Amino acid sequence: MTKHSLEETAQALVAKGKGILAADETGPTISTHSLARAEEVTAEVLERVFHALYTQRVALEGMLLKPNMVVPGKESPERAPVAAVATATLRVLRRHVPSAVPGIVFLSGGQDHRRATAHLNAMNAVPATLPWRVSFSYGRALQDPGLEAWAGRASNVQAGQRALHHRARCNSAATLGTYDESMEMDTADTEMAAQKAHWSDD
Repeated sequence: MTKHSLEETAQALVAKGKGILAADETGPTISTHSLARAEEVTAEVLERVFHALYTQRVALEGMLLKPNMVVPGKESPERAPVAAVATATLRVLRRHVPSAVPGIVFLSGGQDHRRATAHLNAMNAVPATLPWRVSFSYGRALQDPGLEAWAGRASNVQAGQRALHHRARCNSAATLGTYDESMEMDTADTEMAAQKAHWSDD
Protein backbone atom coordinates (compact mmCIF):
# COMPACT_ATOMS: atom_id res chain seq x y z
CA MET A 1 0.00 0.00 0.00
CA THR A 2 1.49 3.33 -1.01
CA LYS A 3 1.58 6.53 1.01
CA HIS A 4 -0.85 8.10 -1.47
CA SER A 5 -3.38 5.28 -1.19
CA LEU A 6 -3.13 5.37 2.60
CA GLU A 7 -3.97 9.06 2.59
CA GLU A 8 -6.94 8.41 0.28
CA THR A 9 -8.11 5.72 2.68
CA ALA A 10 -7.79 8.11 5.60
CA GLN A 11 -9.80 10.75 3.75
CA ALA A 12 -12.51 8.20 3.02
CA LEU A 13 -12.72 7.38 6.73
CA VAL A 14 -13.43 11.00 7.60
CA ALA A 15 -17.16 11.59 7.98
CA LYS A 16 -17.39 14.97 9.64
CA GLY A 17 -20.81 15.74 11.05
CA LYS A 18 -22.28 12.47 9.75
CA GLY A 19 -22.20 10.50 12.98
CA ILE A 20 -20.52 7.61 11.19
CA LEU A 21 -18.12 5.28 12.96
CA ALA A 22 -15.15 4.57 10.71
CA ALA A 23 -13.51 1.14 10.49
CA ASP A 24 -10.03 0.74 9.07
CA GLU A 25 -9.40 -2.75 7.69
CA THR A 26 -5.81 -3.50 6.79
CA GLY A 27 -3.30 -6.30 6.82
CA PRO A 28 -0.31 -7.73 4.97
CA THR A 29 -0.87 -10.17 2.09
CA ILE A 30 2.02 -12.63 2.27
CA SER A 31 1.73 -16.41 2.62
CA THR A 32 5.12 -18.06 3.26
CA HIS A 33 6.27 -15.73 6.02
CA SER A 34 7.45 -16.61 9.50
CA LEU A 35 5.88 -15.30 12.69
CA ALA A 36 8.74 -12.80 13.06
CA ARG A 37 8.28 -11.53 9.51
CA ALA A 38 4.54 -11.19 10.05
CA GLU A 39 5.18 -9.03 13.09
CA GLU A 40 7.67 -6.89 11.18
CA VAL A 41 5.33 -6.26 8.24
CA THR A 42 2.30 -5.69 10.46
CA ALA A 43 4.26 -3.09 12.42
CA GLU A 44 5.21 -1.26 9.24
CA VAL A 45 1.64 -1.29 7.92
CA LEU A 46 0.19 -0.02 11.20
CA GLU A 47 2.80 2.72 11.48
CA ARG A 48 1.94 3.99 7.99
CA VAL A 49 -1.80 3.68 8.55
CA PHE A 50 -1.79 5.77 11.71
CA HIS A 51 0.56 8.32 10.21
CA ALA A 52 -1.94 8.77 7.36
CA LEU A 53 -4.86 8.93 9.78
CA TYR A 54 -3.05 11.57 11.83
CA THR A 55 -2.17 13.56 8.69
CA GLN A 56 -5.84 13.58 7.65
CA ARG A 57 -6.93 14.53 11.18
CA VAL A 58 -9.09 11.47 11.70
CA ALA A 59 -10.49 11.33 15.24
CA LEU A 60 -9.13 8.03 16.50
CA GLU A 61 -11.80 7.93 19.22
CA GLY A 62 -14.41 7.44 16.49
CA MET A 63 -12.90 4.49 14.62
CA LEU A 64 -12.38 0.77 14.87
CA LEU A 65 -9.26 -0.99 13.66
CA LYS A 66 -9.70 -4.30 11.83
CA PRO A 67 -6.19 -5.77 11.61
CA ASN A 68 -4.75 -9.18 10.99
CA MET A 69 -3.36 -11.24 13.84
CA VAL A 70 0.38 -11.88 13.71
CA VAL A 71 0.54 -15.46 12.44
CA PRO A 72 2.88 -17.41 10.16
CA GLY A 73 1.76 -17.74 6.54
CA LYS A 74 -0.39 -20.68 5.48
CA GLU A 75 2.46 -22.01 3.35
CA SER A 76 5.08 -21.50 6.06
CA PRO A 77 6.53 -24.61 7.75
CA GLU A 78 6.42 -22.74 11.08
CA ARG A 79 3.57 -23.62 13.43
CA ALA A 80 3.44 -20.99 16.13
CA PRO A 81 1.90 -21.84 19.52
CA VAL A 82 -1.21 -19.93 20.53
CA ALA A 83 0.67 -18.08 23.26
CA ALA A 84 3.36 -16.98 20.79
CA VAL A 85 0.76 -15.55 18.40
CA ALA A 86 -0.97 -13.67 21.21
CA THR A 87 2.33 -12.27 22.50
CA ALA A 88 3.53 -11.13 19.07
CA THR A 89 0.17 -9.61 18.16
CA LEU A 90 -0.20 -7.67 21.40
CA ARG A 91 3.39 -6.51 21.23
CA VAL A 92 2.97 -4.96 17.79
CA LEU A 93 -0.39 -3.43 18.73
CA ARG A 94 0.99 -1.86 21.90
CA ARG A 95 3.83 -0.34 19.92
CA HIS A 96 1.83 1.01 17.00
CA VAL A 97 -1.85 1.47 17.91
CA PRO A 98 -2.67 4.58 20.00
CA SER A 99 -4.71 4.04 23.14
CA ALA A 100 -7.25 6.55 21.80
CA VAL A 101 -8.57 3.84 19.46
CA PRO A 102 -11.52 2.35 21.35
CA GLY A 103 -11.62 -1.07 19.73
CA ILE A 104 -9.63 -3.62 17.75
CA VAL A 105 -11.76 -6.19 15.92
CA PHE A 106 -9.65 -8.89 14.32
CA LEU A 107 -10.04 -10.43 10.92
CA SER A 108 -9.61 -14.21 10.95
CA GLY A 109 -7.38 -14.06 7.87
CA GLY A 110 -8.17 -17.60 6.77
CA GLN A 111 -7.33 -19.17 10.13
CA ASP A 112 -9.07 -22.33 11.25
CA HIS A 113 -12.12 -21.27 13.26
CA ARG A 114 -10.99 -22.89 16.49
CA ARG A 115 -7.49 -21.52 16.15
CA ALA A 116 -8.80 -17.99 15.56
CA THR A 117 -10.93 -18.27 18.70
CA ALA A 118 -8.01 -19.60 20.75
CA HIS A 119 -5.77 -16.74 19.61
CA LEU A 120 -8.37 -14.12 20.52
CA ASN A 121 -8.92 -15.74 23.90
CA ALA A 122 -5.19 -15.80 24.68
CA MET A 123 -4.95 -12.06 24.04
CA ASN A 124 -7.87 -11.29 26.34
CA ALA A 125 -6.60 -13.67 29.02
CA VAL A 126 -3.37 -11.73 29.61
CA PRO A 127 -3.19 -10.34 33.15
CA ALA A 128 -2.25 -6.84 31.99
CA THR A 129 -5.02 -4.38 31.15
CA LEU A 130 -5.27 -3.57 27.44
CA PRO A 131 -5.91 0.03 26.34
CA TRP A 132 -8.48 -1.02 23.72
CA ARG A 133 -11.39 -3.45 23.59
CA VAL A 134 -10.16 -6.54 21.69
CA SER A 135 -12.86 -8.46 19.83
CA PHE A 136 -13.54 -10.12 16.46
CA SER A 137 -14.91 -9.29 13.06
CA TYR A 138 -14.59 -12.76 11.60
CA GLY A 139 -16.14 -13.84 8.32
CA ARG A 140 -15.09 -17.36 7.46
CA ALA A 141 -14.01 -18.31 10.99
CA LEU A 142 -17.50 -17.46 12.26
CA GLN A 143 -19.67 -18.59 9.34
CA ASP A 144 -17.91 -21.60 7.83
CA PRO A 145 -18.91 -24.17 10.49
CA GLY A 146 -22.55 -23.16 10.14
CA LEU A 147 -22.42 -23.29 6.35
CA GLU A 148 -20.75 -26.68 6.43
CA ALA A 149 -23.35 -28.07 8.85
CA TRP A 150 -26.18 -26.65 6.73
CA ALA A 151 -24.69 -27.84 3.39
CA GLY A 152 -27.56 -26.20 1.51
CA ARG A 153 -30.09 -28.77 2.73
CA ALA A 154 -33.39 -27.89 4.36
CA SER A 155 -33.01 -30.84 6.73
CA ASN A 156 -29.80 -29.31 8.08
CA VAL A 157 -31.07 -25.79 8.81
CA GLN A 158 -31.23 -26.30 12.56
CA ALA A 159 -27.82 -27.97 12.60
CA GLY A 160 -26.39 -24.98 10.75
CA GLN A 161 -28.03 -22.57 13.18
CA ARG A 162 -26.66 -24.48 16.16
CA ALA A 163 -23.17 -24.47 14.68
CA LEU A 164 -23.29 -20.72 14.06
CA HIS A 165 -24.66 -20.06 17.55
CA HIS A 166 -21.96 -22.22 19.08
CA ARG A 167 -19.19 -20.41 17.18
CA ALA A 168 -20.60 -17.05 18.27
CA ARG A 169 -20.77 -18.24 21.89
CA CYS A 170 -17.15 -19.43 21.80
CA ASN A 171 -15.93 -16.17 20.33
CA SER A 172 -17.98 -14.18 22.81
CA ALA A 173 -16.22 -16.08 25.60
CA ALA A 174 -12.88 -15.39 23.90
CA THR A 175 -13.49 -11.63 24.11
CA LEU A 176 -13.60 -12.09 27.88
CA GLY A 177 -10.65 -14.50 28.05
CA THR A 178 -12.91 -17.29 29.34
CA TYR A 179 -12.95 -19.60 26.30
CA ASP A 180 -11.81 -23.16 26.85
CA GLU A 181 -11.30 -25.97 24.34
CA SER A 182 -13.75 -28.11 26.29
CA MET A 183 -16.50 -25.83 24.95
CA GLU A 184 -15.89 -27.30 21.49
CA MET A 185 -17.19 -30.69 22.61
CA ASP A 186 -20.70 -29.21 22.51
CA THR A 187 -20.71 -29.34 18.71
CA ALA A 188 -19.42 -32.88 18.24
CA ASP A 189 -22.90 -34.42 17.99
CA THR A 190 -24.15 -31.59 15.75
CA GLU A 191 -21.29 -31.99 13.30
CA MET A 192 -21.67 -35.77 13.18
CA ALA A 193 -25.42 -35.49 12.58
CA ALA A 194 -24.88 -33.04 9.73
CA GLN A 195 -22.32 -35.38 8.15
CA LYS A 196 -24.72 -38.33 8.39
CA ALA A 197 -27.48 -36.26 6.78
CA HIS A 198 -25.12 -35.25 4.00
CA TRP A 199 -24.14 -38.88 3.32
CA SER A 200 -27.75 -40.14 3.40
CA ASP A 201 -28.87 -37.45 0.93
CA ASP A 202 -26.07 -38.46 -1.44
